[in-house]
Amino acid sequence: MSTRYYPELTRELAMKIGGEYSSDKVSEANFEQLAEDAGLAKPLVRRRVPEIVDVILANLGKTGIEHPIAEALTEQISAPSCWAFSAASPRESGKMRVRA
Repeated sequence: MSTRYYPELTRELAMKIGGEYSSDKVSEANFEQLAEDAGLAKPLVRRRVPEIVDVILANLGKTGIEHPIAEALTEQISAPSCWAFSAASPRESGKMRVRA
């Protein structure tokens, strides 16, 4: 995801998530496919992905790095459109929202 701030680098993920290489297009369905492909329970993945995002966001500010790219990355990860499941109801939006 951080490669998006370097125009000379590809915006594609190194590894697909449920068949999708574009971080802009990853959806709940892609995470469900990832769960299925990996032999994981879909409810587990629906629960854990937002938890992991929360941990990342909570710790990004602790790095001590003040750089426009770090700030832009934090904004991208925080954006509701970035992740696919809603903590309240994953089926409502088809998008995962980071819990605030």
